[in-house]
Amino acid sequence: YLTVSAAYFLFDTLTVIFIEFTWPFFMHGFFALVLYSIAALTPFLQYYALFFMLCEFSTIFLHLRWFALKIKATESFFFKFNQYAFIIFFFIGRIIIAYPMNWKMWQCSLSANDDIANIIFRYIYVICPACLCALNGYWLIKLIQTVTKKRDNKQN
Repeated sequence: YLTVSAAYFLFDTLTVIFIEFTWPFFMHGFFALVLYSIAALTPFLQYYALFFMLCEFSTIFLHLRWFALKIKATESFFFKFNQYAFIIFFFIGRIIIAYPMNWKMWQCSLSANDDIANIIFRYIYVICPACLCALNGYWLIKLIQTVTKKRDNKQN
């Protein structure tokens, strides 16, 4: 699972670089690629890497939303249901689950051995997830702003 995840994030990062570059999506793909590559190639904190796959569950709904936008099905029940499902699973996976798990992972990472490889991995496993959590917080704010803006537009 970890190598497949690393390959997905490699593809995701290359897609962002060569097709449609945005800093947030580049950072997400790159940091996740680094973390899953390390987890796939070493025994360092693999438990947490697998657990963080739950955070990506909302991506299914993001891709379905993209597809619905492409076929101009934004007025369908499917699109509206998918929008709410995306927000709910995003919040559950990337905020409720990921933030406390990051804290536990940081604690575990800081108590690791002090040989040079573990020190390097320790810093990678603290910095990269912190950036991913910050991105998830940023995206949650953007989601809330989008939903409230659309609701306010419908009321006027």
